[in-house]
Amino acid sequence: KAKGVNFGLAYGAAAPTLARNLIIALKEAEKLEASAFATYARLKSWQEEAANFMNLNGFTQTAFGTRRHATDDLFSSDRGLVARMHRRGTNFTIQGTAAEMLKIVLTKLWTEGVLDLRMEFFAPIYDEVVSWVHKDDVQAYCEMMKEIMTSAKPEKHSIPQVPEISIGYSWGHLHEIGREPK
Repeated sequence: KAKGVNFGLAYGAAAPTLARNLIIALKEAEKLEASAFATYARLKSWQEEAANFMNLNGFTQTAFGTRRHATDDLFSSDRGLVARMHRRGTNFTIQGTAAEMLKIVLTKLWTEGVLDLRMEFFAPIYDEVVSWVHKDDVQAYCEMMKEIMTSAKPEKHSIPQVPEISIGYSWGHLHEIGREPK
């Protein structure tokens, strides 16, 4: 439920939507919503700030500055259309920033020598990079990827990503080894 609440609220879902998506009673969804907003005290005000920014400027932007312009729905008299545009704006801010961070990671795979290891890049999956790595190069790969992922953040942000490593002999048999692989 926590994942559904965290993602739902981040993208503007209210208790009725949480109840429907999580298949729970509305009262429980309301309690989860209140608890999440209490835990993440800045979330609601950030959403309001993002909506006000979009109303004022006609666009939203990622933490890197990439813009997405609003459609005419932003200026509609239909409050539902306006609310949807605000949700799309916050979604772009979050997802767009994450996508740009992943682009930095993927670029650095090429520029930082990771591909010189005995490894085969398989796929980026949201905030993950999946690769097949020769057992003798696993330690070096993990150290390089940790550095690359930690550095892939917007310039003005002081808090980096905190990558966690999972390894295994196949994708279906991974073991989480945490933040400091040894």
